[in-house]
Amino acid sequence: MKRAGAFDDVAKVTDTKTNRAGKGKMRTRRYNLRKGPLIIYGNENAGLVRAVRNIPGVEICNVNRMNLLQLAPGGQLGRFIIWTRSAFTQLNNIFGSHRAAGTQKGGYHM
Repeated sequence: MKRAGAFDDVAKVTDTKTNRAGKGKMRTRRYNLRKGPLIIYGNENAGLVRAVRNIPGVEICNVNRMNLLQLAPGGQLGRFIIWTRSAFTQLNNIFGSHRAAGTQKGGYHM
């Protein structure tokens, strides 16, 4: 995380861990935690998934299973997203480009 320049964001997330107000504490939703960086990977890279899964506030997602709520939580744009090289190469296969249609999305064309 330090090499990617995301350690400041991770430290900011760990400082925002607070107790939730109300009855949510009894319903296994005890803490409020701010969203941190999102890491998007392309191939099934188990080493990256296992390395990041225990860092608070950091989410990881496969490029084939991206979700709009992960990219822009709460409808607010501007989340810090770290893309791996394999994820960027798969984007043209999934969504296509302005010249060719996507192969994995069933003819999806930008």
